[in-house]
Amino acid sequence: MDHINSLVLSAGSIGGPTRRIFAVHETLENIETVFSDRLWPQLASWNERDKHAALIYSE
Repeated sequence: MDHINSLVLSAGSIGGPTRRIFAVHETLENIETVFSDRLWPQLASWNERDKHAALIYSE
């Protein structure tokens, strides 16, 4: 959590275009657990066309 703290805290408040999270697949899957609607709202998506996502996972 200490490595993605800023990402988590800013994801719900960033405006403008959708931003991408670039990482290897395994890392993105770990980050996905944070944005799973269990720990934090689901603000990220694998789907580039997801209109509700503030962040897009990108390999």
